[in-house]
Amino acid sequence: MSLINRYLSRSAAQWGISPNAARWLFWAPVVVSVLLPILRLDKRIWRAVLREDGPIEWATAMLFAVAFVAGLGAALALFKSRRRWEAALYLAFALVMFFCAGEEISWGQRILGFETPDALREINRQDEFTLHNIGQSLDVFKFLMFVGGGIGAAAYLANQRLRIQRFWADGEYLIIPPFFVASAFFLMFAFRLFRYIFFPNYQYTLTTYGEWIEFAFAYGFGVFAILVYRYVTAPRQVVVEAPVQVRTT
Repeated sequence: MSLINRYLSRSAAQWGISPNAARWLFWAPVVVSVLLPILRLDKRIWRAVLREDGPIEWATAMLFAVAFVAGLGAALALFKSRRRWEAALYLAFALVMFFCAGEEISWGQRILGFETPDALREINRQDEFTLHNIGQSLDVFKFLMFVGGGIGAAAYLANQRLRIQRFWADGEYLIIPPFFVASAFFLMFAFRLFRYIFFPNYQYTLTTYGEWIEFAFAYGFGVFAILVYRYVTAPRQVVVEAPVQVRTT
């Protein structure tokens, strides 16, 4: 536990937040993940919280939307700083977050009330206006979440040895999530690994519980994107050297 606290304090100092805030950001998704199954004792409450278009799903979409806005803002700031390829990287990130937000709520289909096109209804598992339920695409998305969760969870610790900042200025800020959000990414990695090994097929409780895991995943991206935006838009201190005075005799 002391090692975790050490990494949390170090990561907090790097990103300019308090150690207490870092601990809250790290432990909150873990604690909720442990306590949430208690709601399963009442199926009505469980379904109300984790159902389609429920509070968790909409909160997940909102976090992906926050990550989209922050990522887009970071891309614009990097472009203005003439860091074009890094700007392109964050533009791509923002577009992925936008896609995730839209897919999470079926692009607002149930809110706006538009019908699923016939051609899409025939190939979509849930008769929705989404891409992730077409054919085997859901399996691909699950695998990508598994890989993304593993990378996000391990990146900070791996960089303690790799030290990417030696080769890429600001690399430790632009592509390495802080340690205090590693728990959110680890939850996705561990959940998907558990499903792959023990419950690869549909299981109601685990499938609905996965809505919370997706929220934690979006939470990790949302916090990271906000921090990156704050970093790339922060004014840089310019050190001005005092003129050297030459004494004449």
